[in-house]
Amino acid sequence: YLLEREAFTDSVIQSLEKFVKGIIREKDNYPDQKLLDIAQDEGLIPTYSFPHNIVGFSVYRAEKNHIALEEHTDRSMDLALSEYAPGSNLTIKKKNYISGAISRIDPIKKIPIQFESLYGEGSGKLRPIKVCPNPDCRWFGFSEECSCPLCGSDTDEHQMLTPHGFSMLVSNKRQKDVESSAVKTYASSPFYSTMPSSKKMTQFSDNMRFEKRADQKLIVMNAGNQKGGFTICKRCGAAVNGDESLFNFMRVGSPFPGKRCGHDEGFMHVYLGSDFITDLVVYEIRLGGEESPITDEMKWIWIAAQSLTQAFCLVAGRILDVESSDLEGGCRLITRDGDNVVEIYLYDNLSSGAGYSADLAGKTEELVLETRKFLQGCDCHDSCFKCLRNYGNRRIHELMDRHAALDLLNWATDSKLPDPLSEEEQNIILKPLRSLPGIDCERAYVYPSIWNESKVVANGKIPISKFEIERQPSDACNRLNSCRVDNVN
Repeated sequence: YLLEREAFTDSVIQSLEKFVKGIIREKDNYPDQKLLDIAQDEGLIPTYSFPHNIVGFSVYRAEKNHIALEEHTDRSMDLALSEYAPGSNLTIKKKNYISGAISRIDPIKKIPIQFESLYGEGSGKLRPIKVCPNPDCRWFGFSEECSCPLCGSDTDEHQMLTPHGFSMLVSNKRQKDVESSAVKTYASSPFYSTMPSSKKMTQFSDNMRFEKRADQKLIVMNAGNQKGGFTICKRCGAAVNGDESLFNFMRVGSPFPGKRCGHDEGFMHVYLGSDFITDLVVYEIRLGGEESPITDEMKWIWIAAQSLTQAFCLVAGRILDVESSDLEGGCRLITRDGDNVVEIYLYDNLSSGAGYSADLAGKTEELVLETRKFLQGCDCHDSCFKCLRNYGNRRIHELMDRHAALDLLNWATDSKLPDPLSEEEQNIILKPLRSLPGIDCERAYVYPSIWNESKVVANGKIPISKFEIERQPSDACNRLNSCRVDNVN
């Protein structure tokens, strides 16, 4: 609704007073930062008209008395953490470059300064971040606790660096040798790490509820190849995707041509990342506890949750009549009141936030109905470019399944599980295994992927889920073989 001018003015003044008091109280956390940057970081002002979190990739050349900028290109931070990260291969004006440095150009004065002054302790660009080592959890965040808030595992602490920019790799090795040593890595999708209270959520069905959440923090992070992080020279900013042994192997020089660096002032081992403030609409889907009829197969749950998240984003764009790329989403598995819960969150993918996610909360029933039609409306095996797949989600194409998303949605809204598979359906699913020698498929009983195996009545046969046969066929074969050997013995 629209506020009267006087009420609106009062609310703005109150917000500004609260903001200024907070800055004064915590001024030590904002050394040498401009007020405009702090206000944007804290989500106080819109960033659509004030470009923010834009970082560049710079190529330099040596001239007689100075270093000159030859090429420069910019991307938003979330994209730059993948496309410009050390080890990435870039083409600018038909020339090929490899990223291999974190910029130490002062963003205000535009001159090279000491790396430590830009990124050292107290700069605000280097922060401790906790990472859960449990592969079934995948949580990371700024929590001060030592335990993961999702699964309770002991977390590992790393340092997360938010770069001002990136630069090319300067190496004494041949270009082809350097290219073969460079490894491309990708940043995570924006991740919702905080754990707000669930007391204000609106119940939609027995297994699903939703809530609008304002000013929430999301984190984007690139943990490097196999989560090994990046190593950065504290003197010149040269960086590799891995440990410091690569500096010698790749003969890494200074990022400024014509300059030398012995990398003798130590190294910084970090993950690269950034965070931003946005509004969310969150959907919680209760899976239940130990007695739940839902499978506890984590890989299936991730596939179902990611697929339903993509479906929600695509359908929400149609409902709100906006580009599907204007909305993004993510998912996580949490424990709430003793039950496992899939949490799907959608947020605006615009610099200032256009309020799409807030509008969507009031259209939840329409979102559910249209998403069900959308998932049922394709004839592909699991996903294709007519339904869930698009260029933006290309990294998870093989992990998407519209049938899994539909089963999860039906459970969320109606507590409904799919019917048992007919013999004909089971035979079709088992067909790839029948062609393998020594596999006794006659004793297999195939059940829907979402079913909990402990609840399956197989009548003396070996229960195997549809998911296991299609996504983990070697496990299915091993189980059939082991049961066969046991029977022979």
